[in-house]
Amino acid sequence: MNRKLIIALVIAAAGGLVWLTLRDSAPEAEGHVAALFPEAPIEQTAVSDLSFDPVAVAKAETEMWKAYYEGRPESVFAGLTGVLREQAHLSAGEATGVAMHFSMAAAKFKERSGNYESIVLPDLVAGYEAMLRATGRDFDAREAADAELHWWVLRRTPGRDKPESVGRGIARLYEELYGRTNGRILMAGVLRARAADLRDRGNDWDRVEELLRESYESLLKGIE
Repeated sequence: MNRKLIIALVIAAAGGLVWLTLRDSAPEAEGHVAALFPEAPIEQTAVSDLSFDPVAVAKAETEMWKAYYEGRPESVFAGLTGVLREQAHLSAGEATGVAMHFSMAAAKFKERSGNYESIVLPDLVAGYEAMLRATGRDFDAREAADAELHWWVLRRTPGRDKPESVGRGIARLYEELYGRTNGRILMAGVLRARAADLRDRGNDWDRVEELLRESYESLLKGIE
């Protein structure tokens, strides 16, 4: 079975669940996801602070990846909401609502090999719209969703799935979310893609977490 990781957050954090699901060939029922994790109401917080703790985000994402490979779906979802809370400053209810949309998008993408814009994109748009309402940040939810879907497709496409290519796709998402373009943001995307690629090839969790930490440190410097 091909169990390659793929992500990335969104937000940069929400993408965390996607890293774990998009290259796994086993089908995942959308109804199963919805039944396990009913959507919580979105609470308005209007957080404008872009700062976050790179160590905490990297640790949360690494634990989420571990939970996936150990067959603990509830812990995977909990990890995704944890990443959202750490990086996007969402409340528990907000993070659950956003994560639900991204989980549904990931499940649909995993089951299909095309027609993504009509089937997968609406859930991504809904997720970013929920994030936009919760954070009060200034980004285009449709453009962010399109950037997210683009790098998902890159990760799935042979010949375009190298860490450098996928990393550029992740960086494009970061640029949409944070409104900045620079070398540190590009490096953040590449490092995150390298962490996923390393996990594809083994179980060096310490190095995976180290790469994720370096990625989020670079992202934080790029958006300051």
